Amino acid sequence: MSDISTRIRNSTFVSRIPTPGALFGLNGSAAVLEHFNNNRGASFFGTAQDRYAQVFHEFTEHIWKPLDAGIKMVASTVNAIINPDVFRPLWNVEELKSTPFCMQLPILYFEPVRELLESGRVHGYGYSPTDIVGEDKWGRLIANGTIDHTTKRDENGNHIITEIYMSGDPVLSSDELDAIDDTRRFIADLIRTTDIDPTNVEFVRG
Repeated sequence: MSDISTRIRNSTFVSRIPTPGALFGLNGSAAVLEHFNNNRGASFFGTAQDRYAQVFHEFTEHIWKPLDAGIKMVASTVNAIINPDVFRPLWNVEELKSTPFCMQLPILYFEPVRELLESGRVHGYGYSPTDIVGEDKWGRLIANGTIDHTTKRDENGNHIITEIYMSGDPVLSSDELDAIDDTRRFIADLIRTTDIDPTNVEFVRG
């Protein structure tokens, strides 16, 4: 039956619409199904040869399609609740599986990830290297007001603190910048220690 079921699912007459048996969990005669497959080459239901084609069409249009749309809407709502599109630190591989949309560009502009994207070694959330142009504005905003070994000093030896803002910069809170920074630090370590694609963690880098 598994082979028959596969052939029914791959029907050229009915695309993405399951048979009534698949919908309602009904069992039919294997011989009958085999006859349909051998003589029709596809699922019989809803085709011109089906005397109840109009009924099947009405069922599909007025029951199945609205139900399918409703299921997709519920799934989308659940995903939005579980994985809201907000800046949050992603501290492990499991969290990278549900990277919020708003975090994708800050991750792709991160130099180690950008280099991998340019060399075609990561999925990049579907972006191409030509989509990632210009400076890493998120990195600049994170670095604003910070001190490291490259920070210049004045004649008295005091650090010169600089902050650079430009028109077009995203408006982000300190917590949101911290979330991006924490995520980038984890990704840098992930790239250094594994072959995992940080933009599609189910796969390794090319």
